[in-house]
Amino acid sequence: MIERIFADTSGFVALGNEDDFLHIHSQAILAKLPPFLFVTTNFVVAETLTRLRYDTHHSNAVGFGEMLLSSRNIEIIRVGELLEEKA
Repeated sequence: MIERIFADTSGFVALGNEDDFLHIHSQAILAKLPPFLFVTTNFVVAETLTRLRYDTHHSNAVGFGEMLLSSRNIEIIRVGELLEEKA
Protein backbone atom coordinates (compact mmCIF):
# COMPACT_ATOMS: atom_id res chain seq x y z
CA MET A 1 0.00 0.00 0.00
CA ILE A 2 1.36 3.40 -0.98
CA GLU A 3 1.34 6.04 1.73
CA ARG A 4 -0.37 9.35 1.04
CA ILE A 5 1.30 12.52 2.33
CA PHE A 6 -0.43 15.90 2.28
CA ALA A 7 1.91 18.54 0.87
CA ASP A 8 1.41 22.17 1.81
CA THR A 9 2.96 25.32 0.40
CA SER A 10 5.87 25.46 2.84
CA GLY A 11 6.90 21.90 1.99
CA PHE A 12 6.79 22.48 -1.76
CA VAL A 13 8.63 25.81 -1.43
CA ALA A 14 11.37 24.10 0.59
CA LEU A 15 11.74 21.53 -2.20
CA GLY A 16 11.58 24.06 -5.03
CA ASN A 17 13.78 26.84 -3.65
CA GLU A 18 17.46 25.95 -3.26
CA ASP A 19 17.94 29.04 -1.05
CA ASP A 20 15.20 28.03 1.40
CA PHE A 21 16.71 27.19 4.79
CA LEU A 22 14.86 23.84 4.78
CA HIS A 23 15.78 22.83 1.21
CA ILE A 24 18.59 20.41 2.07
CA HIS A 25 16.63 18.96 4.98
CA SER A 26 13.52 18.44 2.84
CA GLN A 27 15.57 16.74 0.11
CA ALA A 28 17.08 14.38 2.69
CA ILE A 29 13.68 13.47 4.13
CA LEU A 30 12.23 12.92 0.67
CA ALA A 31 15.05 10.52 -0.21
CA LYS A 32 14.35 8.38 2.89
CA LEU A 33 10.60 8.00 2.40
CA PRO A 34 9.11 4.71 1.20
CA PRO A 35 6.96 4.84 -1.96
CA PHE A 36 4.34 7.54 -1.45
CA LEU A 37 1.84 9.81 -3.16
CA PHE A 38 1.79 13.53 -2.43
CA VAL A 39 -1.75 14.84 -2.08
CA THR A 40 -2.37 18.57 -2.34
CA THR A 41 -4.88 21.07 -3.66
CA ASN A 42 -4.99 23.50 -6.54
CA PHE A 43 -4.91 26.30 -3.95
CA VAL A 44 -1.59 24.99 -2.58
CA VAL A 45 -0.17 24.70 -6.09
CA ALA A 46 -1.16 28.30 -6.91
CA GLU A 47 0.28 29.62 -3.65
CA THR A 48 3.49 27.61 -4.10
CA LEU A 49 4.10 28.89 -7.62
CA THR A 50 3.43 32.47 -6.52
CA ARG A 51 5.93 32.13 -3.65
CA LEU A 52 8.55 30.55 -5.91
CA ARG A 53 8.03 33.29 -8.48
CA TYR A 54 8.71 36.00 -5.92
CA ASP A 55 11.36 34.17 -3.88
CA THR A 56 13.37 32.85 -6.85
CA HIS A 57 12.51 33.66 -10.45
CA HIS A 58 9.84 33.06 -13.05
CA SER A 59 11.56 30.17 -14.83
CA ASN A 60 12.00 28.26 -11.56
CA ALA A 61 8.30 28.65 -10.76
CA VAL A 62 7.32 27.52 -14.26
CA GLY A 63 9.61 24.48 -14.10
CA PHE A 64 8.38 23.48 -10.66
CA GLY A 65 4.78 23.94 -11.79
CA GLU A 66 5.34 21.75 -14.84
CA MET A 67 6.86 19.08 -12.61
CA LEU A 68 3.89 19.21 -10.20
CA LEU A 69 1.31 19.01 -12.98
CA SER A 70 3.02 16.18 -14.86
CA SER A 71 4.13 14.02 -11.91
CA ARG A 72 2.42 10.67 -11.42
CA ASN A 73 3.37 10.88 -7.71
CA ILE A 74 1.23 13.93 -6.97
CA GLU A 75 -2.55 14.00 -6.73
CA ILE A 76 -3.99 17.49 -6.99
CA ILE A 77 -7.47 17.84 -5.53
CA ARG A 78 -9.29 20.64 -7.30
CA VAL A 79 -11.09 22.69 -4.67
CA GLY A 80 -14.22 24.18 -6.16
CA GLU A 81 -16.85 26.41 -4.63
CA LEU A 82 -18.91 23.54 -3.17
CA LEU A 83 -15.91 21.88 -1.47
CA GLU A 84 -14.65 25.25 -0.24
CA GLU A 85 -18.03 26.00 1.35
CA LYS A 86 -18.07 22.57 3.05
CA ALA A 87 -14.61 23.20 4.48
